[in-house]
Amino acid sequence: MHDELLQQISAARDAAYGTLGRLEPDVLTFLLNPAFTGGPRWPALRQAWRVIHRPGGTLLASDGLSDPFDDQEEPSRGFGIECLLETDEPLPSVSASWPFQALVEVCQTAAGHGSLRELLADMKLLSVELSGEGMPASLVTADGCVGVLLGMATSTLPSLLQTPGGDVQLVTVKTLLAEELEYVRKHGAKGRTELARRFVDSGQEHLSRAHRPPVI
Repeated sequence: MHDELLQQISAARDAAYGTLGRLEPDVLTFLLNPAFTGGPRWPALRQAWRVIHRPGGTLLASDGLSDPFDDQEEPSRGFGIECLLETDEPLPSVSASWPFQALVEVCQTAAGHGSLRELLADMKLLSVELSGEGMPASLVTADGCVGVLLGMATSTLPSLLQTPGGDVQLVTVKTLLAEELEYVRKHGAKGRTELARRFVDSGQEHLSRAHRPPVI
């Protein structure tokens, strides 16, 4: 039953991702699953990401956070989310790129938390701090962190996808410049809301860029 549902959910996810652009057939993953070396466990253990080519940019999407839990008999949608990060900056090697590094860390944070969907339902917009190691200098604060906004609304991506296990929330990941993260640290929820408004007004919406002027 679990394997059948897993295949059905995977097919539904592929079909939905295929509507967003040209979906590469191969997934990005690790030779050794991080769950075997102390990392968070994803619902069906598998951890993967997809590459979707869109006009003018690249969309990276997690593939597995909404798999059904393999330790439960009843059908499920896993954590009920998948995370998306889109950039219009060139990515000669996606797997070695900073956007992929940021998305992977966000996904691992989400898997470790386990209830990100419920938290987003309550707070609407979240900010998370990631490691700045190996990231572009424009994104890294003086104390070595990179900030992202989670759940920013966008006019160019759907907010949900439907699967046999239930609807899955597509959570956008928007990287912040160092000064924008400091703004969030200072102003909290109001700062997140104001940044999101300015990103929309400037035409950037959810796009992640390391090379742009700050909106504050």
